[in-house]
Formats: sequence, structure tokens, C-alpha cells
Amino acid sequence: MLGRKQPAHSLPPAAGRCTDGAKGAWTLGVQALFVWIGELKKEQIPYRVFGGRKTVKRHIRFLNHILRILDNENPYSISKVAQYAGIDIMEDGRKRKSRFFASELGQLVLSIREDCADADFQTLTACVIERIMRDPHDDKAIEQDYDNLLLLSRQYHTIADYLMAFASDKETFAAFYRKDYEDCDIPSDGDFLTVSTIHSAKGLEWDHVFVMGLCEGNFPNPYFCKDKTEEEQQEFFNNEWKKMYVAATRARQSLVLTHASIIKRKGFSFVKSPSRFISCL
Repeated sequence: MLGRKQPAHSLPPAAGRCTDGAKGAWTLGVQALFVWIGELKKEQIPYRVFGGRKTVKRHIRFLNHILRILDNENPYSISKVAQYAGIDIMEDGRKRKSRFFASELGQLVLSIREDCADADFQTLTACVIERIMRDPHDDKAIEQDYDNLLLLSRQYHTIADYLMAFASDKETFAAFYRKDYEDCDIPSDGDFLTVSTIHSAKGLEWDHVFVMGLCEGNFPNPYFCKDKTEEEQQEFFNNEWKKMYVAATRARQSLVLTHASIIKRKGFSFVKSPSRFISCL
């Protein structure tokens, strides 16, 4: 089964029910398996996600960027908010914060800064939520997030205090993160397919393993070392090969390596070749 090519949008034929997670599918990131997990759900194949990560919910991330701008006109946050809001801040080939503050949203941020100059952090947060964040079309979950954040905000004196706590205290702010994958809601009698990142699979073994997304430019991805020296690039590829070795040696009985010949990103199609690592095995 080594090197067997599978279409990126379909299930491997052997990935049916398995006993005690005897089959596993690995990828660099669980997020890359959204379509594949959708197929598992459609075919009613039980699965368990092992690994993955949590990311800040989009509306909370936007709110935090607004707070950073209020605190110190953070250039990165200005760039991200402008991107989210569709504000053109480019001038003479450079990003200009003056263009952001000249926009309707930028003017609103300035007005909040002025109106809340002497306010405590909870009052400032409430002002941002009411004047910028709340939308009549928000669902109840988003409204609840704003209400919960307002309750937490009374614990902090400044924007800086809050942002530092948000970055370091994942337990307190757990409700404002979302998983980058869907949990399985298919009833299982103990048989399931394990879906995992390569990193999380280290040190473990399964009878049958499927490694997904082995396209050149995806795994390995030269973009992450394009500005490095030749020696640093070689080290990067060596480390990526070690990941490939970890993935390939998780299988006791069979290993299937898959890659897509064409991938789609942002509406464009790209022809892809198999990863260099396939030929190395």
C-alpha cells in the first residue's frame, strides 16, 4: 500500500470501522482534514481526534485588536482590523495608520478613546462592545461571549493587564476559544478511526496508518525557510523529514501515503506534485 495515491476528497477504501482505534489518519494539522472529517460524518464512520489546537473566536480576536489599537495604536492590530473591515490603508506602497483613523471605523475608535479617557477597563470594554462589536444579526452564542467578557473585565485595571491575562490564562478564557476540528457525534460501540496530527502521534502505533496531504509545497513547505541560509534550509528539511519518519513508522501492518494532484485555495486551482519525501521511503 506504500505510495498508493488517493483523491484528496475521498476516503481511503480501507478506512472503515476499526477496533480500538486500530486505524489512524495523520496530517500536519487537523484543520487540513475538515473536508475529510465531513466525509467521515456523512458515511457515519466513528472517529476520534487526537491533537489539534484551539484558536480565539473571530469576534473576540477582532475585539482584542480594537483594544490594542486603543491602548497603543498597535500597527499589527491596525493592519488586521483594516483587513477584516475592508479598509484600504496603503499609501505610496506602505501601510499608513492615518488612513485607518480617517475611516469611519477609525473615527469611532478615536471617539471611544476620547469618551473613555478616564474610564475603568470594564466601562471601556462595554463601550467597545456596544458601539463597535454588537450586531443585530449576532447569534446567541456571540451575545453570550460578550456578556461573559464583560463580567471578566471587572477583574482588570488596564487593557494591558487584560491582554496579558488573555494570552497566558487559557483556563479563565477557555470559553473564547474554539477547536479547529469537529468532535464526532456518531454513536460508537468501541470501533473508531483515529484522526491525529503527526506531532501528537509521536511514540504511538496503530495497525493501519494513512498519511494525508503529502504534496510538494505542503509537506515540506519551502516557504518557511525561503529567507534562511543554505545551512538553515538544510536543517529545516532535515527536521521535516524527521516528522515524515515519525508518521511512517506509526504503522504496524500497513501504511498509505496520499497526495492531491490539484488543490484549491481562495478560488484558484493549483497543480501539485507528490512530496519529495514519498520517494525517500
